[in-house]
Amino acid sequence: MLGGDPQKAWIWGRHAVEETLYAGRWPILEFWMATSLPAERRAAYRERCDELKITCLEKRAEEICMRVHAADHQGLAAKMGPFPYVAWRSMFETLCGKSRADVVVLDRIQDPYNFGSMIRSAALFGMDAIVIGTREQVAVTSHVVRASAGLVNRIPVCRVPSLVDVLRELNDAAWDTVGMAMDAADRLDEREWGRRVAVVIGNEGAGLGEAIRAACSRLARIPHRADGCLNAAVACGIVCYELARHANAAGRRQ
Repeated sequence: MLGGDPQKAWIWGRHAVEETLYAGRWPILEFWMATSLPAERRAAYRERCDELKITCLEKRAEEICMRVHAADHQGLAAKMGPFPYVAWRSMFETLCGKSRADVVVLDRIQDPYNFGSMIRSAALFGMDAIVIGTREQVAVTSHVVRASAGLVNRIPVCRVPSLVDVLRELNDAAWDTVGMAMDAADRLDEREWGRRVAVVIGNEGAGLGEAIRAACSRLARIPHRADGCLNAAVACGIVCYELARHANAAGRRQ
């Protein structure tokens, strides 16, 4: 389940449900599609459900609306099993086996829409993984899935009890662990990036926790003209773009 509330066990909307269905990573317990959808789409969904041995049901749009308590389901809904977080140990070994890798570490992101937007940016800009903690951190919920447009299915998400331990482990393995902080001396657009980078984005209100900040090998800031601070999800998108830009310039990815 995505949470104790039965509503949170469901995801809905075309992008979220289609991405989840065709990715085949996250177990779907029931797949609901509206009878009003075009016949060819319904046939394609049923074929995919048959491949994955998923119960596929045709429902009136009104029934789907009542099930998910939302009118914006676009004719699709799915009852989900537990989200498949990736074990950090296996992910770490995989990443260290690469000549170059980029990871996004999120410190206590609490807004599901911010979290979903961060996942979307990380996936689209080719980051290798996202790491989150278990304390004061929103889990993957239906709102997160929808905010990510279903792209949570395209990037490994690791959930760990201690982000500090993860950063120390990365430092010991010679990773460049960069914490984003408004008061940092280094500008994001003027720094050199290592071959393996973990960038850390802090909580929406408090920023990086003290222990997290201390565990980073260096800090960097996003320069902007006006006073104020960027939304955490916007900052994450900028950082992911900058990593991707440097990766492409250096020939790090095809």
